Amino acid sequence: MTPVLAALARRLAPDGALLVQTVHPWAALGDGRYASAWREETWAAFGDAFAEPMPWYYRTLADWHAAVRDAGLAVRALAEPVHPGTGRPLSLLLELARG
Repeated sequence: MTPVLAALARRLAPDGALLVQTVHPWAALGDGRYASAWREETWAAFGDAFAEPMPWYYRTLADWHAAVRDAGLAVRALAEPVHPGTGRPLSLLLELARG
């Protein structure tokens, strides 16, 4: 992720912003360990609509922060929209700027 963020940072206007939206790490944790690692989405909740699982990289909040910093960016704003019924975080929204 850091090479992608670093490439985007180099192309960002001096006063520009990069917006990142991802599933909140606490919402995506499931029964797994709270550690950054490759995981697999089986799409089981969608029945037979998707036959092949999808690999994806789970990243903790600390590792998101490190990736942003290592890319030469800084967090300008952060939001964590919550589910209205459960109050649990759903997404992580990051507004990034040159560091």
